[in-house]
Amino acid sequence: MGCINTSGIHRLYEHLSQSRLRFVIPPLVAVIAWIVWAGGVFSIASGHPGPAPLYALLTFFLVIMILAVAGAATPFPLVAGVLSFHGKIQTMLVTAAAMTPPLVFPLFITPHRWRGEPPLLADRLPIFGWLFDAFMNALPFAEGTFAHDLAFSAFLLLGFYLECVLVAAVFYAVLRVVISLRRPDSGGDGGGGV
Repeated sequence: MGCINTSGIHRLYEHLSQSRLRFVIPPLVAVIAWIVWAGGVFSIASGHPGPAPLYALLTFFLVIMILAVAGAATPFPLVAGVLSFHGKIQTMLVTAAAMTPPLVFPLFITPHRWRGEPPLLADRLPIFGWLFDAFMNALPFAEGTFAHDLAFSAFLLLGFYLECVLVAAVFYAVLRVVISLRRPDSGGDGGGGV
């Protein structure tokens, strides 16, 4: 009791991989994580004077990890036919772990505090930050209001998710090419062996 065996996980994976919802599940998980952050914790933490409470930071970190895994899972069909079951699990974990430091660390570095400037998404999102800053500047929200802070948080988490998807898609495309070059005679047998 309480023991999870790999055959149960394998059956669940096979069921989900055959489901029509398999492409919707990772973005749906990302949306649910954002709703949890925006609906509960962010609204409480933004009204809290001083530094954010510890539970808000821990929840933010958990939401970021969920978004990283969902971002790694979204483009996963790129390598679905070339990897074994265990290879898929290892690839997913390695991808999420590899993209976390370069994409997560900028989220917690806040140069606006020592520069005395308003916070920018470009400081936190190395790939899409400039684009989301343009969206933020087009919105009619005054800086420091709840609507501005909520929009900033929404764009921050959306941008992080999209960056994870992009990095994972590039990694999976390269992995697929490398695997197909190593096994040119396998030609899409779907069994996958790596």
